[in-house]
Amino acid sequence: MKNFKDKVAVITGAGSGMGQALALQLASEGCNIALVEWKEELLNETRELLKKHNVGVSSHLLDVSDKEAVDNLPNEVIEHNGQVDIVFNNAGLSVAATVEESNDEDCCLCFPSCPRGSLCSRQPGKQTQYHGCSSSNR
Repeated sequence: MKNFKDKVAVITGAGSGMGQALALQLASEGCNIALVEWKEELLNETRELLKKHNVGVSSHLLDVSDKEAVDNLPNEVIEHNGQVDIVFNNAGLSVAATVEESNDEDCCLCFPSCPRGSLCSRQPGKQTQYHGCSSSNR
């Protein structure tokens, strides 16, 4: 896709890092943004940064490891934005520790958000809820 003007992008993990940078870049190119983040203060921070762009922004406070919430997201986004053109499954957690320093709890914290968030949004029939949008799983 070369032209993002008037498109709608759903970005998970939009509160910081690559997700926030992606939201700002797409908004600078005229893309409307559906922010998805599990920490309200980060969600609000990104929303505030997007105000300088003249684009539509919807905010969705959501943990991508919550299957039911992920299942409901397409309808929420479409209800607010009317369409979805691009989905960026960017959300994920990491633990800053060496292998020796990490433990089972660290793994259990990280694992549900990374692959499960993408898998939940890629279940059969879910893409049709997004009206055939593209999906980028990161």
